[in-house]
Amino acid sequence: MKSCFAAALLSVFIACTALAQTTPQVDLSGSWTFMWGNDPANKNPAELKQGAGTFTGTYINDAKDKCPIAGRMSSPTRVSMTIVCPKWEIKADGSTTDARTVVGNYTAYGNSKGAFQMVRN
Repeated sequence: MKSCFAAALLSVFIACTALAQTTPQVDLSGSWTFMWGNDPANKNPAELKQGAGTFTGTYINDAKDKCPIAGRMSSPTRVSMTIVCPKWEIKADGSTTDARTVVGNYTAYGNSKGAFQMVRN
């Protein structure tokens, strides 16, 4: 009987420890700068608001259009988003380990691909 109780107690302890070590979801709310193709001259600002695993916001393109951003956190550190501007759309997927930087890849204009980085301002 004591060994069953000890085994059950150990199982509860392991489950609680695993839950405590779960990576918390990064909050992307705030001001960001996108850098496209790892080119420091190709930067655009954005503002994001996050809630319940999804986020929305506004991206300012080179023509100064305000373009909506919609995205989600597919895990505590994985980001997927779409930016829709008047003449094009970007789909981007990336990851973060710190709430200050997101890095990943994008597809724009349907078939143009490259790397991107988002840095919190």
